[in-house]
Amino acid sequence: MSGMMQMLLGSGAGYVFKETVSASTQNYNLKARALAAGWDGVTPLVAEITVAGGIVIGSASTASYAFDTGSGFPAGSTLALVNNGSIVGARGAGGIGGDVSSSARNGGSGGPALRAQSLLEITNRGVIGGGGGGGGGHYLVNYDPEGTSYHVTLGGGTGAGGGTSVAAATGGGSTVQNGYTFYSGSGGGLGVGGGAGYASASWAAGSVGAGGAGGACTGGGANITWLATGTRYGTLG
Repeated sequence: MSGMMQMLLGSGAGYVFKETVSASTQNYNLKARALAAGWDGVTPLVAEITVAGGIVIGSASTASYAFDTGSGFPAGSTLALVNNGSIVGARGAGGIGGDVSSSARNGGSGGPALRAQSLLEITNRGVIGGGGGGGGGHYLVNYDPEGTSYHVTLGGGTGAGGGTSVAAATGGGSTVQNGYTFYSGSGGGLGVGGGAGYASASWAAGSVGAGGAGGACTGGGANITWLATGTRYGTLG
């Protein structure tokens, strides 16, 4: 996955941990990586993580950050991130269309990209972005003039987001019934909320789900010093 260099410097200087992430991965935790490389967790840590160009750090879940510093570093530690690739939250799921016993569902929220639980310097020459929200579903039961019922069930599109690659958002579905067009919501781009379901006539909308929220670009923003901002999508928390 990466190239690593670690060494213990002279008294009071700290343990140097340098890693280049050269293969796409998910849920990178800086503290855990340093401990796995031999850091004792007591000596001040001097860490520099470089994400190579074209590499994606994503997340397996919208509940987890793609990149997390971890917490509880000894006094005197310094953490730095140089991103030449993409650090991207997980994509929000599209809302299901519903059925005769349940309404259309809202789209899922996109996942967050990066959390700084300790002081972190970031040089961003690539992309850091939350996952896109999923689109809302659409469900309708209606009757034609002869009294025959018809059902419209449309699932929402999926938001953009990162696993071990960056997937684009997908569009919602549509169908035409009795001259009216019914739509489910499209998924949102990185850091952007998904769309809601809707219909070409407001009275015909039936049960529609709202779009999910876009994921945050960062959490713990007060701990971050931006040396270069690069491209960022989503809120800076």
